[in-house]
Amino acid sequence: MTSSGAADRDVVPLLVGVNHLTSNVELRDKLLLKQESAERVRATLLNHTDIDEVAVLSTCHRAEIHAASQSPEKAGRAILETWSAHSGVAESDIAEHAYSLRGEDALRHLFRVSASLDSIVIGESQVFGQVKEAYESARSGSAIGITLDRAFQSAIRVGKRVRTETTINEGAVSISYAAVELARKIFGDLSGKTVGIIGSGEMGRLAAGHLQKANVDHFVIFNRSAGSAQELAAALGGDVCLLDRIHEQLHRCDVVVSATDAPGHVLTREMVQTALRARSAARLFLIDISAPRDIEPAVGDLPNTYLFTIDDLKHVVRENEQKRQDAVADANAIIEEEVVRALTWYQGLQVRPLIQQLRHKYERIAADATVAASRNLSPEEQQRFEQFSRSLLKKFLHTPLTRLKEIGEEGNGKAVGYYANELFGLSNGSGPLQPDEAASPSGEPHDDAD
Repeated sequence: MTSSGAADRDVVPLLVGVNHLTSNVELRDKLLLKQESAERVRATLLNHTDIDEVAVLSTCHRAEIHAASQSPEKAGRAILETWSAHSGVAESDIAEHAYSLRGEDALRHLFRVSASLDSIVIGESQVFGQVKEAYESARSGSAIGITLDRAFQSAIRVGKRVRTETTINEGAVSISYAAVELARKIFGDLSGKTVGIIGSGEMGRLAAGHLQKANVDHFVIFNRSAGSAQELAAALGGDVCLLDRIHEQLHRCDVVVSATDAPGHVLTREMVQTALRARSAARLFLIDISAPRDIEPAVGDLPNTYLFTIDDLKHVVRENEQKRQDAVADANAIIEEEVVRALTWYQGLQVRPLIQQLRHKYERIAADATVAASRNLSPEEQQRFEQFSRSLLKKFLHTPLTRLKEIGEEGNGKAVGYYANELFGLSNGSGPLQPDEAASPSGEPHDDAD
């Protein structure tokens, strides 16, 4: 891979990172690079002579520094040294747990991250947004150039394709979210429903958060004490009811999620039966995600009552996990297709300065000849003659420029460059182009062959 300003030397995308597979959470916490620290690390690395571009990607379970360099080994050492200085973690400790990738392997890894194949939960959606944030942050900080720009644009395209062309993100793969999916199957739209949360621990909070995202806007928090329950109720916009008064408020709830560590049943058949009489045959959906169980099993025999246990939810999760695993092959096929596409584009960079020089040289020749030949013509005739000259030149150059572009994308740009220089005498031309001359402001190449 080459940048347009260095046709004779490879500029390689590379990365150094740690994730949940290579390091523990304590180390990752120390190496995590939030916005301010990421900006400092980028600035330090961009001042290094062997690093041209830098982007920092931080997620819940990974920290990665992406770069572009003509000397990837030196760049990798510089990243470790800088990361160590900014985090306080010994360079040897980072190196022991880090992975270091370059070129095609670095691209494939970034694409897998964006597609959420490298996540703890396959198909989770948060990491895709974090890849986009890393790209935008690097771009707004003028830390990204043509090499990483293409890499991250391709990664974002991969993430979009995998999510729209496969079933990788369909179905709940967490107990708390599976509860929400089941509630939707019973009621359809959950807006306007009242949800009771028994217990204010982690599982109850997670379920409540998912239900809130599903448009539930009223909650009743049942808990032994008011303290943590009031905090959760304030966050959700709900009421608090002490657990020993649950029989007074249960009838208000359409959905009940119970997640306590109580040793016995929190809800009995008799309590639910009393609530049902006050509900006038309205359906009641109960989810017991506690161990041991909070809700008496006999509740499930009552009319208009739907009782699901944690075992039911685990079954749903296992089915959805299998569906996501089945989609991995399709996602990998998309990734490999996009890797080839990106590599082809990088290889084509080798001949872009050559294509530009060839065009510029013959445009100058054509312009000088047109001026000399049209001196005695009227302004209107001169304009028509210039248009004819440009059209004719474009037709003459179309085939050689197209073929040069194709040869470059086949990976033979350096070899053909030598013969093209000899054939067209470009060595006496305007010299190699600067990087901003070979690409548009967006980082996309001009279509020189058209």
